[in-house]
Amino acid sequence: MRPERTWGRWVALAGIALIAVPRLAAQFPAELAGLVVDAGSRTPVPNARVRVPANGLAVETDVGGRFRLKGLPAGEWEIEVAAIGYHTVRRRVSLTDGRVERATVPLDPKPVALAPIEVTAAPAPSGPGISVIGREQIEKTLAADVPKLLAGQPGVTITQKGGPGSAATVSIRGSAPHQVLVLVDDVPLNDPITGEVDLATLPLEQIERVTIVRGAAVARYGPRALAGAVAIERRRG
Repeated sequence: MRPERTWGRWVALAGIALIAVPRLAAQFPAELAGLVVDAGSRTPVPNARVRVPANGLAVETDVGGRFRLKGLPAGEWEIEVAAIGYHTVRRRVSLTDGRVERATVPLDPKPVALAPIEVTAAPAPSGPGISVIGREQIEKTLAADVPKLLAGQPGVTITQKGGPGSAATVSIRGSAPHQVLVLVDDVPLNDPITGEVDLATLPLEQIERVTIVRGAAVARYGPRALAGAVAIERRRG
């Protein structure tokens, strides 16, 4: 075979290949694979919405912040990335048929404004059957512990089988100890089995106010306060 004929065949085949490659690439549309991250911490942002506004194509990022847009024709495209708690971002990408382009999209956190919360201190309860011992009065009594502080209150009986520091229970107007509800910062302390509370375990120096409730006023505390209630408030700070 003559050399010029061989050379001509190679030229022809090369020309066919050059024509076939673009046609083959056109059969496989472009793809965009990306990652959405927090701009500050660089951690992945899951459930972010990645959308192509021009044609409405949209996907969401997975738990690792990854996404993939398929079936896009070649060319310049604008994508929009949005996530709860972040500013929406738009950016342009250039895509080529038959290729997977990759992009990382950082999102800036968007501060969320919360409605103000007003906190008002509740006034000390008052009325018939209610006694309140404030911090100033606690210091004036020179009581060594909570049992000693309550022992002198009207209708209150402290039972302590032993010396100072031994277990002490409280009863009101002759009731059983389990019929008196004892609370610290509105949290009941009564033992779930015996229903009693050892007052000797409560540190007096940490108490700001003690409210003793008797009679009809105990209805607000429910059935556990059959005979009365002792509500203790701790000092703040």
